Formats: sequence, C-alpha cells, structure tokens
Amino acid sequence: MCEGNLMEYFEPEKIERTQLLNSVSNSESYVEVIEAALSAIYYQETEFAGRILLIALKRTHGPDREYALNVIETFMVIHQTDLLGAEFLAEIGKTDLAAPHKKELEDSVREYMRMYAQK
Repeated sequence: MCEGNLMEYFEPEKIERTQLLNSVSNSESYVEVIEAALSAIYYQETEFAGRILLIALKRTHGPDREYALNVIETFMVIHQTDLLGAEFLAEIGKTDLAAPHKKELEDSVREYMRMYAQK
C-alpha cells in the first residue's frame, strides 16, 4: 500500500463479488478495503466496480483515504467511463488534501468525465 512517500504496486487478487462486498463493507483493515476496491476495478464490470470504490472511499481516512482517492483515476481509465464522476468529485471535496494535489485530482476526474462522457 502506501508507506511514507513510497508506494508499493501489486497485482490485485481476483476476489468473488460476495467476498468483495463483505471486505469493503465490513473489514476493519483499510488495506483490505482498498485491495477489495482494486480487485473490483480489475476484475468486475464497471458499475459494480465503481460502487465498490465509492464504498471504499467512504470508509477510508487519513493517508489511506488519499491513496484510495488516487484509485479513482485507475477506475476511470481502466473502465473508460465517467460513471460516478460527480460522486467521486464530492468525495474529493470532503477530503483535506494539500491544495495543489486536490486540484490536480479534481481536474483529472473532470477531464476523464469529459473524455468518457456517456452518450
């Protein structure tokens, strides 16, 4: 996950839908919550993955929330979607991030929303 300023990247484990819902909704481990969101993004259909990510965002705090917010871009690019863009922007808005990073993230989400606008 995220330790200091270094980030470790890993390939998410494929997790079944029931276990994903359980992990993201009930786990006390923010690492497990974020791992469940990443698994959903990589292995599940767009709407389900987006909803899982939204639940994960609402359950994370501090540095884990900042990491989870960065996963929004991964979701939007992998699924090439603007789905839940407004909800993601609202979650970013609720977070106390350094101004330049917050603006960058908001601008990125808006750009992906424009690029992938549902027709």
